[in-house]
Amino acid sequence: MIQDRSEEIRPESPEERIYPLDFVCRYIIRRREELVEFESHDFHALQKIQQKTGELLRLLQGEGDRSSLVSEAKSLQLMVQQLQVDMTKKGFVFENMNHMLQQSNFLIEDLIFKDNLVRAYNRYFYITHTAALFAEAREKHGMSMAFLDIDNFKHFNTVYGHDFGDAALQKLGDVVQEIILDHRSIHFIRMGGDEFVLLEDGEMLYEDFLGLLVTLQDRLHHTLIRYNGQESGISISIGAANTKSDDISSAEELYRKSDTRLYQAKDKGKDCLVHA
Repeated sequence: MIQDRSEEIRPESPEERIYPLDFVCRYIIRRREELVEFESHDFHALQKIQQKTGELLRLLQGEGDRSSLVSEAKSLQLMVQQLQVDMTKKGFVFENMNHMLQQSNFLIEDLIFKDNLVRAYNRYFYITHTAALFAEAREKHGMSMAFLDIDNFKHFNTVYGHDFGDAALQKLGDVVQEIILDHRSIHFIRMGGDEFVLLEDGEMLYEDFLGLLVTLQDRLHHTLIRYNGQESGISISIGAANTKSDDISSAEELYRKSDTRLYQAKDKGKDCLVHA
């Protein structure tokens, strides 16, 4: 049987989740301060170059000692070269800041749309992204959805304790992520408690999507949850639907159809998959 890699089931604290974004913000502030220093230095450098250019102009017009013309020209050349170096450094700073800003966008999305316990998206991701994914899927093989939950999950919490229940949720999340790893079109979402949704945005044929669900159930049959000296097997019930196979015209209807089939799976004795 597949066993848990660790008995550690502690979710990330708010401080741990916010730290990467805080680090990015502090980094950008430091780089901004560097840019302010560069701007101040460049401003004074440009003033000196302007002054030196004026001196050269007077020498070229025959004013002052022309013997110093070459020396002044070399001095001006060095100033310009140093200014070019500074501008190159500023370019690197801007590039790094842009990269970190891109990272911050990813970190913000992670904070907003990721579940804190399971490596999955959260319900807010479903609410905000499903409409766009549904529209995209209509142009392909249609959207596929699987609604699933853990069989007898309340039993885990009441008999073994809530920490064991958390371990069960994390183990399910680990197995799902392993199975969908090479399928970027599938979105794994925790809707709440032990209820999860798999959304596929039309890249896969419905038959292939169902094949992954069968693989998921089979993998869980060989999975053992162990925590604090206690152990148990795990199984799930699944209801699945596809917009084209089921002639569905809205994301809401797809949700209801999948949810209904999940309850049909429960009525059949659990640990099974119901689809069209």
